This record gives sequence, structure tokens and C-alpha cells, in this order.
Amino acid sequence: MFLNKRAAGYKINHTRVLRDIVRTYYFSSGSYKLQSNRISPCIRTPFLLERTVAAFSTSTHLSRTTTGGNVSWIDRLGLRNLLGKPQEDKWSDSLLEERLINFQDSTDVRQRASEMKLRGKNFRKAVDDFINAVRKGRIGRCEISATKAAFEENGVDGIDKLLMSAFYEFSQNYLESEQLEAFSSLRQLSDLRYPADWHPAARAMQRKIIMHVGPTNSGKTYHALKRLEGASSGIYCGPLRLLAHEIYERMNQKGIPCNLITGEERREMPGEVPLTASTVEMANLNKELDVAVIDEIQLISDPARGWAWTQALLGLQAKEIHLCGETSAVPLIKSICASFNEDVEVRTYERLTPLTVAEYSLNGSVKNIRKGDCVVTFSRKNIFAIKQEIEKETGFRCAVVYGGLPPETRSMQAGLFNDPESGYDVLIASDAVGMGLNLNIKRIVFETVQKWDGRKQCLIPFPHIKQIAGRAGRFSTANSSGEVTTLMNADLNYLHKAMAAPVQNLEMAGLQPKVEQVELFSHQLTTPHSFSELLGKFELLSRVDGLYFLCNWSDLKIIADMIENLPLDITDRYTFSAAPTNTTDPLVMAYLNKFATMYSKQQICLLESLVRVPESHATTNERLKELESAHRVVMLYMWLRYPGSFSSVEAAEDIKKQLENLILQSLHTIRFTRVRPRGGIDPGMAETGKVKKMVFEGKSTGPTNESRPTGGGVGSGHLGPGGSRTGSGSGGPRARRRPEPNYARKFSHLEVILALTCVLFLILTSVFAGLYARGKSNKHQVEPTPPPLPPKCPPVEKEEEPCLEPHCVIAAAEIISDMDTKIDPCQDFFQYSCGGWLDKNVIADDKGQYGIFNSLYEDNQKILKSLLESEHSPTNDNGKEPTFPNPSEMQDKLNFYKLQSLYKSCMNLTQIAKVGVKPLEPILAEIIKLFPVEPDQSLIYLLERKLRKYQAELMEKALGAEIYDDETNTVFESNILGSMLDAGMERYRQNEWEHLADKIVDFEKKLAKFSLSAEEFSDPEAIYNPHSIPSLDQLCKMIFWPQLIEALLPPAADFPSKVILTSNEYFEKLSQLIEETPPSTLQVYFLWQTIFEYADHLDEEFQATLRRLSATLKGVDGTVKPKRWETCLKVVDDVMGYMAGRFFVLKTFKGDSKNLSHQIIESIKKAFIERMPHLDWLDETTREKAIYKVNQIAVKVGYPDSTPDTMDPKSLAEYYELLKIGETMYFENIVSGNKWKTDRDWRKVGKPVEKGNWYMTPQTVNAYYNPTANEIVFPAGILQPPFFFATNPEYVNYGAIGVVIGHELTHAFDSSGRQYDEKGRLTQWWSNATIEAFNNQTQCFVKQYSNYTINDPKGLPVNLNGKLTLGENLADNGGLRAAYYAWLANYKADPDQKIHKNYLLPGLKNFTREQLFYVSFARVWCSKTRPENAVERIRTDPHSPPKWRVNGVLKNSGHFSETFKCKKGSFMNPDDKCKLW
Repeated sequence: MFLNKRAAGYKINHTRVLRDIVRTYYFSSGSYKLQSNRISPCIRTPFLLERTVAAFSTSTHLSRTTTGGNVSWIDRLGLRNLLGKPQEDKWSDSLLEERLINFQDSTDVRQRASEMKLRGKNFRKAVDDFINAVRKGRIGRCEISATKAAFEENGVDGIDKLLMSAFYEFSQNYLESEQLEAFSSLRQLSDLRYPADWHPAARAMQRKIIMHVGPTNSGKTYHALKRLEGASSGIYCGPLRLLAHEIYERMNQKGIPCNLITGEERREMPGEVPLTASTVEMANLNKELDVAVIDEIQLISDPARGWAWTQALLGLQAKEIHLCGETSAVPLIKSICASFNEDVEVRTYERLTPLTVAEYSLNGSVKNIRKGDCVVTFSRKNIFAIKQEIEKETGFRCAVVYGGLPPETRSMQAGLFNDPESGYDVLIASDAVGMGLNLNIKRIVFETVQKWDGRKQCLIPFPHIKQIAGRAGRFSTANSSGEVTTLMNADLNYLHKAMAAPVQNLEMAGLQPKVEQVELFSHQLTTPHSFSELLGKFELLSRVDGLYFLCNWSDLKIIADMIENLPLDITDRYTFSAAPTNTTDPLVMAYLNKFATMYSKQQICLLESLVRVPESHATTNERLKELESAHRVVMLYMWLRYPGSFSSVEAAEDIKKQLENLILQSLHTIRFTRVRPRGGIDPGMAETGKVKKMVFEGKSTGPTNESRPTGGGVGSGHLGPGGSRTGSGSGGPRARRRPEPNYARKFSHLEVILALTCVLFLILTSVFAGLYARGKSNKHQVEPTPPPLPPKCPPVEKEEEPCLEPHCVIAAAEIISDMDTKIDPCQDFFQYSCGGWLDKNVIADDKGQYGIFNSLYEDNQKILKSLLESEHSPTNDNGKEPTFPNPSEMQDKLNFYKLQSLYKSCMNLTQIAKVGVKPLEPILAEIIKLFPVEPDQSLIYLLERKLRKYQAELMEKALGAEIYDDETNTVFESNILGSMLDAGMERYRQNEWEHLADKIVDFEKKLAKFSLSAEEFSDPEAIYNPHSIPSLDQLCKMIFWPQLIEALLPPAADFPSKVILTSNEYFEKLSQLIEETPPSTLQVYFLWQTIFEYADHLDEEFQATLRRLSATLKGVDGTVKPKRWETCLKVVDDVMGYMAGRFFVLKTFKGDSKNLSHQIIESIKKAFIERMPHLDWLDETTREKAIYKVNQIAVKVGYPDSTPDTMDPKSLAEYYELLKIGETMYFENIVSGNKWKTDRDWRKVGKPVEKGNWYMTPQTVNAYYNPTANEIVFPAGILQPPFFFATNPEYVNYGAIGVVIGHELTHAFDSSGRQYDEKGRLTQWWSNATIEAFNNQTQCFVKQYSNYTINDPKGLPVNLNGKLTLGENLADNGGLRAAYYAWLANYKADPDQKIHKNYLLPGLKNFTREQLFYVSFARVWCSKTRPENAVERIRTDPHSPPKWRVNGVLKNSGHFSETFKCKKGSFMNPDDKCKLW
């Protein structure tokens, strides 16, 4: 454990408040900042755009700006990103107020209100009332949680849109009756709450809905298709035209006539054909069928295309509808079907072949790639780089599949990989491998588990990981089983977690209105609108039921803006805007504009006159992208296919095939250098959370025609998004030929000269680097040495500018403020790093110690206080307000009220004083009754009587026993309670009570003589003493063990066959002591223990006595009462800590923090392993086992995800179900909590240990290593500043939280942890020689720390106990070294800081990064302690005092002395140093 539990205190963190203020000011200022990291990807875009637009320069309808504003469609393509963007990309609570002020003065709001005829005084009153209502929290849609969710999705535009939508609804009360009627009409036309009613023909049928669900490779689709084969009429609806084509060919090969209908292609046979294979958007909703199959039904939640699955589900007129997909869709589909009274039959399938998650990664080497492997990466550039690397290192030829490739090319590459005679043994793929391809994959290897979402690196969601992994070992392929692993060690843990994760249910289905609805809506508007504005207004006024959401219209609006000036009706605008277009591809956008322009002029558009196929394949990435863009243009043309205007289908097919051949050839010539994965989780990554919307697999891997809807085409027989048929255009004159895109543009002389100069510079740099490396290598060859001091950071070639962002300024200010640079760091580094902090802070009168830990603890408590004293704020797992009150939200609210009731009952001092001691009296009376003092009744006789649960619990606490079940690691712990004199027993007169008190003190003194010391408890072998029940009876005869255990066990539990005692001597002498002690003394002792247990929960008289005792021990003022809310939050944490943890985590612990924490942990584990070969006292066998143990250490970060799942309200409710809480019954709540905890622990006896158990709550400011589970645990409470902040430089984070992590990791190999193996078993797995060497090494630490001192209240020195503190001292020393090596490895691997941020901080230019690493380490131990408290801790605390946790560790670090240039023999650089790990 990193910190003694008692080191808790209170302080307002002023610097943290300051950080929030500065951040709010800076990021709300609207300032712009040059984003150099975004220039590189965009640098070629202007040239591509220039020649693309030049090709159509004579087009009079190429709109540069929208009708309603000055935002060009070029801006929407992202080309303005070269200038940077407003720094409003971080949330702060003040953003809502800022947007309200903007709302108040917005001309856009005034204009929209004017359209509603809301003008003048009515408008001003409506706006003022609306803003006041929002500020007072009266509009639920605009609460902080909702606005934050809107901001996270769409920035400040999202907040503005949310406010405008809420204002529309709010302002109805200010409209005149005539205007209200018109407004209501618009609301009615945009009402999307009952989409099932859009399909009356389907509602008139009694349909049978059958869901086939299961994991990848379970045969679910096979069974549905078998039913389709036997149907007299039917349709297959798939997500990809590739899949539709596969079904089309399969059916016809079996002799079952089948048509093919996709957005780009129609193959229809004459006459009545029973079956049709189509993409889901093209499903015919007007034909009655026997059977329909809708594939990949989970895509009903896709943000862009989900509407098509919803439309097919609601509108298909089929007697049987078979839905195939993942189990995550089952609850949503059932809810949807229940809304129109249709039942759902669910058929669940298991995977047909076994899939194994490997225990080991490929250790970062492609040399470990095998034949039949599929390497999955999420970077287009890396696909070709990895292909090149594998082919070079292994000799295997690699096929390639990614989303940007044409489907036909993907299919051909898959064929090469599947064919054992082709010579292609390995497949390199993006997540596009997950759907539509039948692949003969033996093993899936994830090159990384991250992908770029357009803004930041994100973790791949668990469902996608599973879907991709499931492609290995498919049924009916050559591989009878599958395997999945990672390339990098650091990603393996996340893979295991993803594969073991429970199903994340979908919550909502996508919707898109019919084009007729939009058209009718437009007719009701009294003022003209652009089509984009029309869509925006429809979106603002629309209402959806809680089961649905409106699909993303952002791309549709971009296209609508581009074609706004063209003379098109709404139907045609809707169709062109919904075309399958990658709006980030300038070439495709320019051609779409051209196609729409020609169509509006009724011109014939011949593709062969517009697109010229290059003569040769691509040899560069840019050329390959252009080929792919050209292919998308062809597919766009085929999708439009208007008779007359776009009729050269045969020519388009020919061009398409030519381009596909060129792309195929290009795949084998492209070369890249791979961007090495970091081997961990990046800062800024989106956390995998509850699934509301399922992103279409493969969509974000690259531009693809299938990333947008493939339905909705216009022309004969084509169905629009609403399912309506649209007319055809008439013929017209042939358009003039435009200049073709020049795929082989010549470079200028200047560009050539610059390119050659760059090449020459790179060559010279490589030569000098090689010479330098060779020189360094030769030096090492001359002087082979044992592990040297940690190497210095790579030299900085030029002076760096410090970071001036607000978070950098604040971080630097805090460091400078805490330091005292007048102190010589080589004489007292603790004072040097903490002197400023020590001067600024004082210890509260009622506290014995105050430090950084206490300050953070108080910050966390204040957050919980604020939460518990507020109303429940509806939040889901992502902190966003749900759009409807689902069962999970309702349960969350009930949980909150239960938690709040406990807090309120504790805060109700009036009620507590009113009842006084009365709640305790029945318990004391029952003890007196059950333990009478008559001499003829022995204690054994009394224990044979039936005990009530709480009485057994008190007996067990009084005995201070610890009971273990060895075989299952199940543990039940209880504490030996201290002594206290109290006036709470009216039964005795004062002189009698004092007489009895003397007897009790004497009794406890005798107990103390044979109780184990803290040092003895630290020896696992000494406290492991197994006994059978008969053996225990013989050892401790005065306790009747069978009856005691039986009274505590649950009714159905098996009686334990073995009990493990911490000390045989203790229980043997306890029996003797009980036998010789008068019953009257024992009775009063039990009464005493009961009073001590509950005194703090009674009125002030009892609490004051406790405070006096505590004050004596800590040297504090016993008359000072702690704040009541502090006391009550401790109660909440003790009784319902996990439930409180949920709301704390949702408030404070974001996904980026958890991901970055995992990354730091994995890097430190790696550094710890890499150091082991340099430890000469470890023999080889033990070293290998130690490395294996490190690799097996489980990591828990933030909060429990099982037993209970902190993020699941239902799991929390079940966990605390038997705990009874009342808002006015505080004492009863405490008794109930004690009973519940006792029952819960005893229910574990005889059961396997639950690996999800946590022994700290999420809000705890601490961390621990659990040797019996071999796990390290870091609650969210400690992953806060100053220990950890996502935007801090890495040398600061590694110096603070990194050392905490290294500390806990080292505990696995300290004097206690080393005795447990990788599975948590107490066994000798070290060799005798290594144990002897270890003991010899550790004696140095025992002697060293025993010579350190602190001062007692009289100023006299008191020595530390080096033996008691040995384990923690080893962890402190080893943790610092591991954290430094881990940070240094990251820094050296990434000197340009492209991945690992190590920017300099302002005002600290005289400090190196290494020096600030050590300062950051020392700062977390800044602390002041009263002498009385310090002396008490030395006797019982296994941790050294804070000063020596800094100076003691650094005195052993040669690298520290070198970094600060401490002279040999100085205080911080002694001649004798202790080293171990």
C-alpha cells in the first residue's frame, strides 16, 4: 500500500481552483493558434483542390459560399484547418454561461424567432425568461450534463443547437394564437416519434420476427439464409454491395433465381423472380414477401446509416423477418417491436470453432509473424509499411485489405490470401476485414488497439475488437481453430479485457425522415431557406421517441451547401445530398458538383468524356489516393444513374475495371516506413463505454463509397431514403469536355531543387548519426560494465521554447510555488522541493498531519459533498444526459437516493441528539442477557446458545480473529479494537465503573503481551497457520468453534474444513486468559467493545470522549469538532463506498485519464523487466520466473468493473440490495451496514475468490498491491493532480504517479510480496541462493533507515524502525528507479515529442527534465506532522516519514546526485548506497 490509511486530512486546493479559472478564460476567449501538427497532413490538399477545381473552372454553379452565410464548402472540407481553429475545444462549466450571453445577442436567434413571428417585446421577454430558466436549471434539456454532452459531440455549435432547439419549445407560450398554430404545424411535420406508423401496410400484417444472434463465426446468418432459400418469395438486405453480390451469386449457383439491386448496380431477370439480394437502403418496401433477411442488424445504431436498418425493420412486408447480428441489438429490437405489438423470437448461436486469446504478444517483432496470420492496423500508411517490413523480415508475401479499396479489389486480395497456391501467406488489413469477406485466417494480430478518429487517438471499442478477432478460425475454412494476439506487449491486456467484456447493449436506432416530410415541412415555412438551413431547422424542431435518434446530417448539409445555387427541386437536392460521397475528398466533391450542375441544365453527362484513366499504376501514396478517388467518382456516377443524364453505364463499368486493375497493381509497389506503435494507451483516447450508437465498421479507416448510404438513388425504379420512387430527368445537349484531372502533374524546377536539397540533408544526417552511433558502440565494446547509472536524456540540439498553454503555466506556477530554491538540493532535497509548500500550509487543530495526500483527499471529499447535497443529475456511463428515462437511469436515481439518505441521516444532528443513547441500549441489554455473570455458567456454555447475527459479529470483533480458507483465498478480517473509558452505562455507579475499567485495562494489557507486532504481521509465512476444526478446538479450548462459525455462516454455505490462524500462540494464550478471567470482566469487556464501536455514531457526549482519546495519541486539540460533513462522508465511504464511487468517477475521471494511466503502467512494467538482466544477485531461473510474474500482474485502474460494476447501476443495486437504509435512522443504518458487511464477507467462505474484488473505493487517495491476487490497483481518487494530470509533461507525471505505480509494482518483490508466486500462492519460488542474496542486500536498507530519525514532542531524536518499514522502503526505492527508466525510454524513443509530450515549462528554464522528474517525485510527499503523531506512526506505520521517503530514496540514487551535481560525501550523496531492484 502506498499510503497509510490514517494519513487523511483536509485542505482547499487553491491552485486547482486557479487552474479551472485560467482554463475557462483562455479557452473561452476565441483565440486562434497555429496547429503545426495539422499542417503536414493537409499540405498537399490545396494543390489537389487547385487542379480539381481548375478542371471545372467554366462551371457557373460552383458555389464558393452558402446563401445564408460566409462559410464556403471548401471551409467545410477542412482546408481552413491550416489556419488553426478557435481554442474552444475543452469543456468548462462557464461555457454554458458564455453561450447564453452569445444567445442573448445572436442575430441568428432573432432571425429564427422572426420567422415564428416572435418579435419586439415578446421576443425580448421570451429570450430573457428562457435564459433565466436555463440558469436556474428549470430546463432539463439544458442542464450542465446535457450541454457538456452536446459540446463533446459538436463543440460550441452543439451547445448553440441545443439552446436553439429548447428555445423553440419554450417560446410557444409567447406566440399569438395564429403564429402558434403555424408553429405547431411545423412541429407536427417534424414529429418523428412514431416511425412505425409511416408503414401502414407492414402494420396491417402479422409478421414473425426471428433474431439470429451470436458472435462472429457462429452460423447465425447461415440458418437465416437456409430459410430464405426455401421461400417462395424473399429478400436479403445486407450492409455492403459485396455481401449482396455474394448472396446473388450463391442463390443462382444453387438454381434459385435471384435478382441483384444495389445503389450502383442492378441485375434483374425477366419475369417473376422469387428472390432479391440488395443493400439495405435499396430494400423494396412495397412488395409482399414470405421471408426477409436483414443482415448485421446491430448497424441499426450506426450514426450515419442506422436509418436504413430501422426502415427495413419497420417497413418490410414479409411474413417472416430474420434479423442476423450481435446480441447487443436484442433488447433494442425487442423494445422497438413491442411498440407496435410484434413479438421477437431470439435464437442464440455459439461460435462454431474455438477462439483463443493468446497469453503472449509477438513482443513487438514482425519476425514472429506466421503463415495464415492477419495483421490488423488502423493507419493506411502503416498497412503498406508493415507489409514491406514483414516481406523483408520473413519472406512471406502479403495481401492487403482496407476500407479505401474498391470492394472488388478487397475481394481479389482476399482470394489471393485464401488460395494456398498463390504465394500470399499473410494478410495486412484495417478493420474493413471484419465484414463481407470470408477469409482463411489462422491468427489475428492487432498491430495496435488504437485508431485516429479525425481528432485524436481512440481505443477500439470492445465490440469491434471482438468482431475483428472473430474472423480467425472461421468454420468451413482450413483452420479448425482461431487465435488472437497483439504485436506489442502493452496492448495485450486491453485485448484480454475486450474479449472478456460483457455485451454492451445498443440503446437507440437511427432515423431519417422521408423526402416527402421534408418537402411538406418546407412548404409551411413563410420565409425562404437554403436547403441546408431547411434541414437544420427540421433537425431543431424534430422530436424523436426515446428508442430513436436522428441520423447524422452533417455530410448531407455540406453537399447541400455546395449545390445550393443550382436550380434543383427539393427531391433532387435531397438525392444529390444523400449520395455516397466522402465529403473530405475534394476530387469526389468537385465531380459531384459537376454532375449536379449538368443535371440541373438537363445535359447528358458521359463519364468517359470527364474521367481519363492513367496509363500506369501508382508508385506513391498520393497517386494511389488519386486512383481511389477516381474510383469513387465512377461509383458515384453509377449510383446516380439518371436516365438521359447519367446513362453511360457500360463505359462506367469499363473505367471502373481499369481503375481496379491499376489499384491492384499499385498495392504491391507502395513503400512506407512504419509509425511504431507506442505500446500503450494514449492520452486523449475515447474510453469504451456503453453503446448508444454503433459506428459502421470500416467507415473511418479510409474513404469508401460504402461509408455512406448506398440507396436513395434517383431514376427509374430507384428508392429514395424515404422509400418513395422518384422520376427521371429529360435529355439535353451534350456537355463540353472539361480539362481532365492531371494525374501526372510535372513539378517545377524550384520544387525539384528543394526536394534534392532535402534528400541531401537527410543523407548527411544519417551519415553523422551512424558515425555517432558507431563511436558510442565502440566505447561500450571497450569497457563492458555492469548496469551503469541511468543514462542521461538525449542532448537537445537547439534551445526549445517552453509551452505557454494555460495548463503549462499553472503546472509551472505550482512547482515554483512549492519549492524553496534557497535550500541546497544536495543537503536536503525534501526541504528544497517542499519548502514553499511547508511555509504556506498549516496543520488543522484537529489533525495530526497534513500533506499533499490530505489536500487531494479533501478535494475529492468536497466533490462528493457537492454531489450528495444536490439533486440527482441524470447521467449515463459517458456523463451525457440520456434522451429518455431508461431502466438503467431509473435505477441510477434510486441508487443515488439510497446513498443520499445515508448521508442525510448522518447530517441530521437534531435527530441524533433527540434519540441520544437509546439506540445502543437494546444491544447492550442483549449482551448482558447472553453473557450473565453467574459463576456456574462458563463462557463455553454461553457460546453454545443460539447467537443472533450482530452478537456473533461483536464476539468475532472482540476476539480479533482472522479466518481464512486456504484453498479459495477467501478472507474474513476483523480488527482488535482499542480501549476507551465512557460514561454511557447507567447500570454502574461511577466508582464501580472505574473499578471495572481498571480490570478491563489489565485484561487488554495481557492481550497486548501475546498479540502480534506490526513486524510479525509482515511475515506471510509466520501468519499462515492452518488448522482443522478439531485441531483448533484443542488449541483454543475456551471457544466453541463449530457453534461460532455456524452462527456466522449463511444457511446454505458449506462448513469450512480448514481455518487459518495468524498466530497459534495468540489463540492458545487467549484461551488461557479467558479461562482465568472472571465472567464479570468479560461481560464488561464486550460491552466496552460495543460502546467503542458505536460511540462515534451517538450524540456529542460519546463523540467528545472519542476525540479526547484521539487527541492524546495525535497531539491535537481534542476540543475541536470536525466538520460534520467530513464525518458523514467517511461513513458513506465505509458503508456504501462503491456506490458513491460511481458518482465520483462520472464527475472527475475521464476516459483519457484511464487510458493514459494504463499506458504509464505498462511502460513501467516493461522498464522493470528490462532492468532484471542487470541484477547480478538474481540467478537465471529466479529471474525468468520474476519476469513471468511481472507479465502476469493484473492491473486495475479507476474503479471496479465487477463485484460490483461501478458503472452499472443495476450491478450496484444488486450489490447493496440487502443493505437497509432510512433517512431518519442514522444509528440503525450503521448497525445495518455492519451486519451487511459481516454477512457479505461470510457468504464468501468456501467460494472461489472473485478476481474483480477491490479493497479500496474509487475515491480513495491511495493505491495497493494485492499479493494473493498478484494485482496492482490505482483508484480514480489518486489519479488526480498533482499526482496525475493528462496534459502535464510526461516527466512530471512519471515523477509523481509513475513512482506510485513503480512502488506498487516493486511490492510484488519486497520482503513479503516475493513469497507469493504469479498466481498469488504462498510458496518458495526463489532459489535458496537468491533468497540469501536478497536478505543480504536488504540488510543494507534495514541498517540505513534505522539510522534516520524524527523528533519527539521534546525535540529528542527517535530512530525509525528499519525492519518494520523494510517492505515500503524497498518499494519506494525500486519504484523511483522503474519510473525513471520508463520515462527515459519514452523520451529517447520520441525526441521530437510526436507521441510523448515532454515540453518544457515556463519559468523553469534552469531545470532539466530529469531534475523536474525528481522535483515532481518529492512534491507529492510535501507534508507537515505533529511530533506526537510522528512518534505514534514510527511505532505502528510500515511507511517511513515523508521526509525520509524523499531524502532516504534519493540518497541511494547515483543518478540523482549526478543530475544535481551533488559532491561525493555530501548529505544527499553519501559514499554508502543501498540498491536492490
